[in-house]
Amino acid sequence: FYGEAETTCRMPVELNQCKEKVEVNYRNGNDGLTLAKSVWNANTIRFNLNQVLLDPKGKWFDESYVKEIQRAVALARGRGFKVIAAIFDGPNQNGPPFFRDRAPPRPIDTDVSLRAIQTLTNLFGNDEGVFLEFLNEPYLPQKDNLENSFKIWINGGTSPSVAWEGAKFVGVNAMIDAVRKLGGKNAIIIQGMRGRLDEIPIAQVKDPLNKLIFAAHPFMNELNWHKTLGLMAKERPVAITAWGFSTQDLWCHQYQGVSKAFEAVDYFQKRNLGVIMFGMDAKYSAIRDFESTEPARPTEIDFLSSNCSDKDKIGRSGSLIQALFRDRFQLTEAENRAPSIKPVSDINITVGKPVKFKVIIDDLDIDPVSLRIWWNDGTVDPSPEGLLDTKHNMEPREVKILVKGKDEPEIDQNFPVFTERSTYLAEHTYKKSGKYEARVVAFDSKGSKAEQIIRINVSSR
Repeated sequence: FYGEAETTCRMPVELNQCKEKVEVNYRNGNDGLTLAKSVWNANTIRFNLNQVLLDPKGKWFDESYVKEIQRAVALARGRGFKVIAAIFDGPNQNGPPFFRDRAPPRPIDTDVSLRAIQTLTNLFGNDEGVFLEFLNEPYLPQKDNLENSFKIWINGGTSPSVAWEGAKFVGVNAMIDAVRKLGGKNAIIIQGMRGRLDEIPIAQVKDPLNKLIFAAHPFMNELNWHKTLGLMAKERPVAITAWGFSTQDLWCHQYQGVSKAFEAVDYFQKRNLGVIMFGMDAKYSAIRDFESTEPARPTEIDFLSSNCSDKDKIGRSGSLIQALFRDRFQLTEAENRAPSIKPVSDINITVGKPVKFKVIIDDLDIDPVSLRIWWNDGTVDPSPEGLLDTKHNMEPREVKILVKGKDEPEIDQNFPVFTERSTYLAEHTYKKSGKYEARVVAFDSKGSKAEQIIRINVSSR
């Protein structure tokens, strides 16, 4: 691949020489695609494409670039890979200035995006092994106004934001319609704004062929994966079209260490989410170095000794992703994260008035978490009624919850299973004054548990 030439040959070596070396590697089975399949068990490659160069009405349209993409896709398809053709503008500040000048950043699809997708549809519309992905990593066209931003995202139009004055945006439905009117049979990948999928008004996104895949790039900046990704995955195909982790990253410090990378991969696996790793051709990202004698050797995170502040031992996620791709990833018992219960302060109340408090449980391993409450007043009370703040966080399954009073037999009751963060409203009425302790225990399917004693002072008046 020509893009691989920069990594393999190190510019400013003549481009033709780079191409020749890459082509030799391809013929000898030592190219990135072959190694990705044989060493990593990868089956899909994502090409990040410059939408400006694909716009036939634009100043920078480049026929040679179009032919290069055709050739690259043909090579990948010939190796048995599925291909994602994703369009990009120039928002990355690490990119060359001319790229940003020619492809100024836009928050969502524009008429340039529309014409670029039409170009790709004309090239690959009959190949269902090529997926078309709309503009990479979209964000709100009207900052701090989610509702109006999604109206523009769905239907197109302009934004009152000064930052985008004069910009005309194209809605996802118009983008989908453009592909289908050209006869495109491809699956279409649409990313949610803000790196999440739970905010998408899914009923308003229309595809006559019903071949939509929803995508996000959860680079550890949002830990409630169940809410932002998992719920959508229960209804529609979901893919993580870019993911990686480094112990140097800010979120390693912010979210308490390297274990979050393991938990993320565990979540992707359990939810059967497609994952595109970032990246095969970027040195020391998922792979160590294509220039080495072991060009497909993964980077690693040492769970026991790597930490966020260890500058001499930078950990990255290559080995985790490789294990995921090869269906060998599994969290060990030592890595299992026990559930946690948010502390509840002591409660003072009078006889006859109900005691109410929220039990907030977190469990990021996605293991089912059950709950037990002992009220310690010599009576058996039904488990507290009502669920709060659970619209996006509760699994619609049920397990047995055991509730018993002091010196009383346990009583089985149905209760929704907890995953991720869930909030449960506990309620109980004491009939006598005194000092009581409510014991709250949350435990997961692997036997790990969290326990909290809540002190309750009941006065006569």
